[in-house]
Amino acid sequence: MKKINNESGFSAVELILVIAVIALLAVVGWMVYKDHHKTSSTTSKTNSATTSSPYLGWASYTLSKEKLTFKYPTIWTISDSTASTDGGDSVVLTGSNGFKMYISTGQFDFSLPLGGATIDTAVPVTFTSNPGFIDLYESGNQKTGLILDTELSKSSTDVSLSSFFSAKYAAVSANGKIQIGMGYQDSNGNPVPKEISALQGDINYKDGILLVKSATY
Repeated sequence: MKKINNESGFSAVELILVIAVIALLAVVGWMVYKDHHKTSSTTSKTNSATTSSPYLGWASYTLSKEKLTFKYPTIWTISDSTASTDGGDSVVLTGSNGFKMYISTGQFDFSLPLGGATIDTAVPVTFTSNPGFIDLYESGNQKTGLILDTELSKSSTDVSLSSFFSAKYAAVSANGKIQIGMGYQDSNGNPVPKEISALQGDINYKDGILLVKSATY
């Protein structure tokens, strides 16, 4: 009798083994892809959250008397003359183009320009978890569009000393106030009025508002 060899294909057992190996490879491949995709997505979200922070690379500073901490751009310079004052803080930050931001606490005099002041725009801000405003004001009683200075206030219509936030700590709290203002000065230290559009488009002014919002105790 002539012997016939079965060379027409895999046996049933071999076919099952091949299918099992292929299925295993597919499962492993899917798990690797899923893990890589999850890691990439998490990294992307983390990077996005990090780079979206407006305070990335900023420094922190704490007032020695009021103990108020705020963030500021590292390209700014900071001058603290608190030691020479009577019980309060006195800090000046300097940006570019003659920009100055001053922070004072305690009992001090604050006078509006001769002829009074008119608030052109009041920008809502949150200061130490409290609602407030950055009031952009002009000199005089009529709006001209030239902003002389800005002040942090609890009011959108008043930039007098009575509208300033009260100091918190005992060293300066007896009728003490917090003054945070910003504006532009010439080489002699005289105020330089700015058109409101130029002011609002200036990076120094925008960073100044961020500084106010960053303040915490």
